[in-house]
Amino acid sequence: MRVDQSEEVHTVHQEYLVDFVENGPTSFWSLAYSFVSIGDMESLDVTYGGKTYVLSRDAVNEGKSDQKITYYVDGKEVDRDLFTEFYYACVSVTAQERLVEIPDVPGQADLKLEYHLTDGSTKTISYYEFDQNFYTVLYDNGESAAHTNKLYVNKMMDSLEELL
Repeated sequence: MRVDQSEEVHTVHQEYLVDFVENGPTSFWSLAYSFVSIGDMESLDVTYGGKTYVLSRDAVNEGKSDQKITYYVDGKEVDRDLFTEFYYACVSVTAQERLVEIPDVPGQADLKLEYHLTDGSTKTISYYEFDQNFYTVLYDNGESAAHTNKLYVNKMMDSLEELL
């Protein structure tokens, strides 16, 4: 192996290269897919149980260090702790495995999150039941897919029901 344009040759023990040689590219992909900073969120459309709810927050500066933040669901003020518990359950989910191909998922998503960001872009994440242990997740606006543990998604749904 050569480093940059150097004429020096460096050797590497075979056992250090095994992971790179024997694994495919999916082994090295990040399993994080859901993070959106709450400060970057303009609003969040949550579709669950056949209904869509609009979650938002309003931050009002009351000086340099004080900031009053109010949280809303469908325009009605809600408890801060319940809102943030649901929001952080949504953005802290990771995949069990990333999928190379986008699966054809039947029907409506069990849970769909559509983040409207302060820069004008959107980020959509949809959860479809896969089997007794996993949900299939479509993200990057349907361009990427993964499987995630049902416990994560169930926690999101439980937190949403409590918030509503």
